[in-house]
Amino acid sequence: MMSLGANRAHHLRRCVQRVWGRGFSSLIVRNGTIVNADREFSGDVLIKDGKIAAVADRIDGDAEATVVDATGKYVIPGGIDPHVHLEMPFMGTTSVDDYMAGTRAALAGGTTTLIDFIIPRKGQDLVEAYDEWQARALGECCCDYSFHCGLTYWDETVPKGMDVLVNQKGISSFKMFMAYKGTLQLNDEESFKVLETAKKLGALTMVHAEGADAVEWGQKHVQDAGVLGPEGHYLSRPDEVEAEATHRMITFAAQVNQPLYVVHVQSVLAANEVARGRRKGAVVFGETLAAALGVDGRELYDPEYRHAAGYVMSPPLNPDPKTKVELMQRLAAGELQVVSTDNCTFNSRQKEMGLDTFCKIPNGVNGIEDRLAVVWNNGVRKGYLSPSDFVRVTSTQAAMLFNMYPRKGVIQPGADADLVIWDPEVSRVVSKNTHHHAVDFNIFEGMELYGVADTTISGGEIKYRHGDTNADIEQFKGTGKLIKRQPGGYAFKRIRMRDELLDPAKHKVDRGKQLASLDQVLMQAPEKDEVARVLYGSTAKKLTEPTPLPQDAFQLAKTNDFELSGSFPLLSQVQEESRSPRIVRVAAIQNKIVLPTDKPVLQQKHALMDRIETMINTAALAKVNVLCLQECWTAPFFFCTREKYPWIELAEDPLEGESTQMIKRLAKEHDMVIISPILEKDAKQGVLHNSCVFVDNNGQVLGIHRKNHIPRVGDFNESSYYMEGDTGHPVFETEFGKVAANICYGRHHPLNWLAFGLNGAEIVFNPSATVGGLSEPLWGIEARNAAIANHYFTVAINRVGTEVFPHEFTSGDGKASHKDFGHFYGSSYITAPSGERTPGLSRVKDGILISDLDLNMCDQVKQQWQFALTSRLDYYADFLKRFVQR
Repeated sequence: MMSLGANRAHHLRRCVQRVWGRGFSSLIVRNGTIVNADREFSGDVLIKDGKIAAVADRIDGDAEATVVDATGKYVIPGGIDPHVHLEMPFMGTTSVDDYMAGTRAALAGGTTTLIDFIIPRKGQDLVEAYDEWQARALGECCCDYSFHCGLTYWDETVPKGMDVLVNQKGISSFKMFMAYKGTLQLNDEESFKVLETAKKLGALTMVHAEGADAVEWGQKHVQDAGVLGPEGHYLSRPDEVEAEATHRMITFAAQVNQPLYVVHVQSVLAANEVARGRRKGAVVFGETLAAALGVDGRELYDPEYRHAAGYVMSPPLNPDPKTKVELMQRLAAGELQVVSTDNCTFNSRQKEMGLDTFCKIPNGVNGIEDRLAVVWNNGVRKGYLSPSDFVRVTSTQAAMLFNMYPRKGVIQPGADADLVIWDPEVSRVVSKNTHHHAVDFNIFEGMELYGVADTTISGGEIKYRHGDTNADIEQFKGTGKLIKRQPGGYAFKRIRMRDELLDPAKHKVDRGKQLASLDQVLMQAPEKDEVARVLYGSTAKKLTEPTPLPQDAFQLAKTNDFELSGSFPLLSQVQEESRSPRIVRVAAIQNKIVLPTDKPVLQQKHALMDRIETMINTAALAKVNVLCLQECWTAPFFFCTREKYPWIELAEDPLEGESTQMIKRLAKEHDMVIISPILEKDAKQGVLHNSCVFVDNNGQVLGIHRKNHIPRVGDFNESSYYMEGDTGHPVFETEFGKVAANICYGRHHPLNWLAFGLNGAEIVFNPSATVGGLSEPLWGIEARNAAIANHYFTVAINRVGTEVFPHEFTSGDGKASHKDFGHFYGSSYITAPSGERTPGLSRVKDGILISDLDLNMCDQVKQQWQFALTSRLDYYADFLKRFVQR
């Protein structure tokens, strides 16, 4: 028992030390070069109540503030070491750096936050394991700390435990072990389950990448060869073992589209795999270690067992001295993102557990205290890293990945007052005799490292000053706080977009029993010349001579998986002397929806806008003059569901709406007239219309046309959605001819076609959305007949694919409730006034149909057939008047 006098002396000493490191009411760090991951600048930092209160060129006016001079030094965010193992039970023993010793070493080296790993025993409840680890750390830490959780088994309780840890305990990262067969390893099937569950929870997955079976075989093989010393550790698990496992887990994570953090990348081959995954778009991050950047595996071959065993860790250090240089270069290039330590220390007695065989040597080395100095000395001083890069790899990137940013990892107002005054010119010689770890060995022993933590401030308190012999970091035991971290965040930024791009439903080939192309089947008949004459009004030879289009247009179509058809031109056979041909290049676009109908409606719309922009750009490469899209192209064809919400959110103003703005931009950019069929929101009348917006090639809206005839048959009962049109039969005069649109159901009404012709149309587009059944046998007839009867070109456009909706709906003809209308059969085609028509596009695939039209043919056919003389419109006008008045 301590005597009364001794107790008083001890108390006095503690009080004196507490004054040295007290939590000042305010603190000013003056005249330093402040370094963040994005920039460095001169200035002062004001600290109040454990937070950074201000950062400015000069801070004055706080008489109570204690001033710390940082002249000639850097002021950096406190280091964050996201990979340590303190008091970890492992391989029959426990690591000797406990939470006090580990955090003491952290502060001495300029690190102010550690993230440790909870490692549950097989079958142990995850929350119980959390409580056990937190009990060890509570009241012991000199700086802030947080936890990841390792997953060492999988059963039905694990997802529930993960959920509690993420949503109640502030743990948002989970580690999988591919190594340590029989104790920590998860198999491939279990790893997939972890990835899927973590993705749902918004938790980052981490992996120790070494194949357990490869390691087991290697250990047996090496031991059978009589190699039992520490060198056998590397020989049994060469770089290829780490690289293969890294490749495998990145592949798994990319399949699930889940962020992956590969811990302790020790070899160049494994670093290559991380870089490869990132180049291919996988959301993967790589961490290397201070050990891998500072020493190498040649030490494993030292004749002294204790020295060699001191360097045993997994994955092993590579004996090639160039490895540490190459890994530093990968950091500089951004192919690796973080430097940590995997600090897991064992003293001499513990390392001697492997005297008989390297397989029993406890794996682990030190690094917490020396991490920043190793990176500065070997990275910044050798020209690989800038000071901002140094901050990024030792602090900021970890803060971002593990959802502590901007609370930590940056010097800015509102951040925790965790910062370090870093002296780049002072060096120290590393020694186990002077370091702050509990272990009796240091892998960096005898190295002179430039760059020291002159002053370490944690939570607003000065907790360490280099060279101060009165320093007692232990007085801060218990001041470190547990940092709870939220799910999601930085690592998940790209996941939603990648989910949309990788959605298998988007890549489904809609085969079923659908006929891909009626035209291709007919033209394979032995009598194809006769088929061409009767069906197309042409010749088989002409059908095989399509309009030439540029190769870059075909390449863009191939890359984006849609058909590009340059159909044969529909040109006049009459050679006129008084006028030149009026050649116009016209395009029709048909397409499927891009996203499933259960996705948010604006996501569906934007995905369609992206798709259509790509297709219009392709048409522009082919020098198209006039282009028309399919009916209601910005959405699935939801009208027949009779559900109002969320679908009517897709209705928009025809002049200022989002899709119109895009079409106006593209029309002007490509010198192209574009007809854009949308669901129009008429704000003045408070009703909706099924409309076409006509945009001129200067990017201005010429006007709109509203659908005249609304279907009331079967599923297509759309009158509950929008009103009949009130715009009549407008024809818009453009640089490329007089154009109009007969929307969908209007094609069944001959007078509708007639009115556009009487108003002078030269090209009438028929944007549609129609499925098989009643309409498909009529599809190739109606628009073609209209072209003949009215002396103009018609362009029939139909959407394609089968659209399945989330909820069942009923039909108007007594059919059982269902979730889709059937198959939209595409087959878009163009007809000339002469009756000659192009082959149609595919029945199952997106496509662009392009053809050159000679508009002089309209007048020429009119003169040839003389329908104007024989139509007797006055006779029928009188009849119709009497009929309507009955």
